Amino acid sequence: MENLIDSSYFWGELEIDSLFTNQASGIPLTEAGNNSASELDRYIAKYQKYYLEQMFGETLAANLPSELIDLIRDEQLKTSPIANCVYYFYMRSNQSKTTGAGEVKMDIIRTRAVSASEKMCRAWNEMVKLNRKIHEDLYNAETITVTIDDVETELNYLDDIYPEICLSDNIFGTINTFNI
Repeated sequence: MENLIDSSYFWGELEIDSLFTNQASGIPLTEAGNNSASELDRYIAKYQKYYLEQMFGETLAANLPSELIDLIRDEQLKTSPIANCVYYFYMRSNQSKTTGAGEVKMDIIRTRAVSASEKMCRAWNEMVKLNRKIHEDLYNAETITVTIDDVETELNYLDDIYPEICLSDNIFGTINTFNI
């Protein structure tokens, strides 16, 4: 499946500065930006799949109808709980870099390293809130008409979606900065 979101969804609280600059590495900015963007695209592909499978089950995730895509992506506002999920995992992975000598954190002159865990926690919990609302809305609607392989189909939440998911999966559970 193609990526449902791109780097334009990472703004405000979800901004990833390395998409646009990478002064510490000595790599020209345009090349560094391209490297970060392609790395982000790989994160989007990996965690979009993870997100969709937990959100709707493997069967629906493999061929997600546009009606369900519309529930999880706002193209006008450039928001999506997928972006929150990707942001969390991207930032978690990039808190340090692995070298031959072990894990290191870049030190840039006139800066002070602070933990991103608070922003990561807010991003994750915002995603959880949206996920729960989407499932609550689908439950209340009972059915949704979707187009699968050019055929209009009625999906019943309790018969077609709910049995395919586990509401105790990670994407439905809030976190805190202490990991407890």
